[in-house]
Amino acid sequence: MKALTLDRLREFSEMFVQDPVNRIRMNAVVKSGLSAAATNQQEDIDNPMIFSTELKTGKVTSQNSSGRCWLFAGLNTRCASKS
Repeated sequence: MKALTLDRLREFSEMFVQDPVNRIRMNAVVKSGLSAAATNQQEDIDNPMIFSTELKTGKVTSQNSSGRCWLFAGLNTRCASKS
């Protein structure tokens, strides 16, 4: 294993700029963040959120200003962390 020196860093930098695709990758990470840029869209395509069970629902009631809508909204979110 080679030591990480200034010369080695320059070598890495030169190798990076030689591939034009690296600019696209760099811009994606800078613009949207590493987590978003690394998201596997094919995973979402292959595993759509389809529910096969329908639940009977009661009548809709006014929640007025109770804040319950935020409770229900919080329970109805998709987990953002994927492995």
